[in-house]
Amino acid sequence: MENCVFNTELFQCHHQITFEPSEGFQLHCHNSYEVYHYISGDVSYLVEGRRYELKSQCVLLLAPHVFHGVRIESSRPYERFAIHFHPAALSQENVSLLLHPFQSASSGVGIYFANTELFCISSYFEDILSSISLEEDIRNLAVQIRLENLLIQILHMSRKERGISLAPQNDTILKVLQYLNAHLDQKITLDSLAQKFYLNKYHLNAMFRRSTGTTVIDYLIHKRLANAHQLLSEGITAAEAAERSGFRDYSTFFREYKRKYGIAPSDTVLFYGDKQNKI
Repeated sequence: MENCVFNTELFQCHHQITFEPSEGFQLHCHNSYEVYHYISGDVSYLVEGRRYELKSQCVLLLAPHVFHGVRIESSRPYERFAIHFHPAALSQENVSLLLHPFQSASSGVGIYFANTELFCISSYFEDILSSISLEEDIRNLAVQIRLENLLIQILHMSRKERGISLAPQNDTILKVLQYLNAHLDQKITLDSLAQKFYLNKYHLNAMFRRSTGTTVIDYLIHKRLANAHQLLSEGITAAEAAERSGFRDYSTFFREYKRKYGIAPSDTVLFYGDKQNKI
């Protein structure tokens, strides 16, 4: 089942093996929940300034709007499973319980489980991906049931094994990250940020890049786009979503949004329960 990808509007699951090292961290931010299951390879994983030392068969839980990414360090086969899903993909009566293991991740960190072999997590991913071969009229139902089975197993695992949440390597950058995430809708410049934290702006940006893998401005753009995407999916107008996400210029917002998502803000899928429409 090499390089297998299964997509719906509410859900994506993939199993991939990569042989090429990457030059830097492949960083991104989205408004879906993610279950990342690392199998093998030489990689570094970065989550909001926290570096995770991955062990084979580990699981990392990521909440929406968490800035994260991986760097492939060598040509040794890098194998992983990953699922991204919207809560509307789940039975609504089960959402709160199934998302419980992600609660700590909602504060902007990843929840890492190192000892997952006893919980056979890989088999749950394989079961989900095997839904591709089912008839169309039962495929979506199978995906929902099998995704919920995976999340039930993760909930069970979280009650048996202690998940780890790392602190950022730099206390100053932790404070900067907390400030940025609390003020996304406000005007923030590198100069104003440096002044607030009593640092030279070039030194601040260099420290920030070492910790997070990117610059302050690039981080803000990723976070604001993810926030705007979330607002749009809830039915907020494009103009209001842009303003509430900190974009002062709509043309800039439109350009950045289309570059990241490949569609105009007005073409974003709108989620109401299990219904999906374009705005």
